[in-house]
Amino acid sequence: MAYEYGKSNWRFDWTFFAICALAASVFLVGVDRAPVPTVDGAVRASEARTIVETGTWFPIYYQGAEVHDHPPLFVWITALSFKIFGINDFAANFPSRIFAALTLLFTGLIAIEIGFSRGVALLSVLVLAATRDFVLSNVRGYIEPLLSFFIYGGLWLVFRQRRRRSYWAAVGAGICVFGAFFSKGPPALWPFLAFTILLIWLGGLPGARLRLFGTYIITTGVCFLLLYWWIVKNGYQPTWQAYFRDQVLSSALEGRGGAQTGEPLYFVKILAQYYWPWMPFLLLGIWRSLKWLFTFEITDEAIYSWIFGVFALGFIVGFSAVKWKFWYYIAPAYPALALFIASTMYSGVRKWAQAPLFRNIIIAASITWFVVGSILPIPLHRERVPEVQAFKETIRRSNVEGNVLFFGAPGDHNMVATSGDWYFGKRVEKIDSISELARKLDSRKSAWLIVDNQFLERCGEEWCRRTIPIQAAHGTTLALYR
Repeated sequence: MAYEYGKSNWRFDWTFFAICALAASVFLVGVDRAPVPTVDGAVRASEARTIVETGTWFPIYYQGAEVHDHPPLFVWITALSFKIFGINDFAANFPSRIFAALTLLFTGLIAIEIGFSRGVALLSVLVLAATRDFVLSNVRGYIEPLLSFFIYGGLWLVFRQRRRRSYWAAVGAGICVFGAFFSKGPPALWPFLAFTILLIWLGGLPGARLRLFGTYIITTGVCFLLLYWWIVKNGYQPTWQAYFRDQVLSSALEGRGGAQTGEPLYFVKILAQYYWPWMPFLLLGIWRSLKWLFTFEITDEAIYSWIFGVFALGFIVGFSAVKWKFWYYIAPAYPALALFIASTMYSGVRKWAQAPLFRNIIIAASITWFVVGSILPIPLHRERVPEVQAFKETIRRSNVEGNVLFFGAPGDHNMVATSGDWYFGKRVEKIDSISELARKLDSRKSAWLIVDNQFLERCGEEWCRRTIPIQAAHGTTLALYR
């Protein structure tokens, strides 16, 4: 079958099945036994559990305190998952995994919609599925899976309306922009601007362009007006003001907790360090797209490579301009980079990529991995705070009351403390000195302590002799004071 670049080749067939199988094998295999990721995943799970237990959907609370680090949609969806599946690890993990799989699917749908051969569409999905940071950012409990889902769902809708001037697609794109904002706030600004430009450019005659643009803008505006009405009606202005002041403005000007400084090439270094399997193809694609630009070679292949390249660059430049320096922040750029690579490689790979053998290998490998990964206890990614997993059953099954005390143990206290609320069902309280620890223990009949493996041997205090080591894991000891 012949394919024409620039015209939609949408239909359900074995290639589409291969895309779905690949998405499921990467993100859904083993989700029934995967523990909640430590730190971010555990915090979001605890917040969602509080919603279910208290019935208070907003503001979001963590360990009894109101939090306003992000808009609430991701936590709400996790709470809804708890309502459906119960409060457990599977329910906490399922939303992230399903939205990540859908982002892969939308990447393939975008490629098909603009007229890639179906094999090249599958290749773009394969590039994305084999991108280390994209996969990790979607299984670590971050909000990025939901953010990317709205961004690329909206981008697919924008491209889909170009043939029939579908106003429902413009409406959907506006809703997706709002969904991206209600997931993670400021990153929605770039899709909003990009969708605006694309809708005007792809709109056909001036009248159609104006109607599509108006539909999109009105839909987006209505969504935000409804949000404003909800905030004012319920008196939530202080919470949202604190979010914009403390999270958005403060982080952009001072870094998270004031610990970061401006580093314009930070994300370029991240790409160089972790994107190396695809870096040769990315650099070749950049060279080709620049060559097309300076030689005025205005082909569909060139146009779409520019669109995807600029779309990816928007996230990289945007986050580089502020002081948010976390490697996973540019996760929304990776689907666009995969589409950029596929666009620039299109003419050279479409024949072999659309061969049935390529598709069948992907299907066979995906199904095999899904079956093997579902049966065997294969660790799908490295646990960052393994001692939390090791100690959780001992602490949860005991009748020891009060917070877990953390003193002088190796590793990142933030990871242990923030994960403990979900895993232990108790707060993990950091202690800064032996005298403070003694005061905490003086008023208790018993308490759990997390310390380093040599602490009890070195400790000469009387209360140390009443403290019994129970478990050891990764340089850390769980001890019981009686």
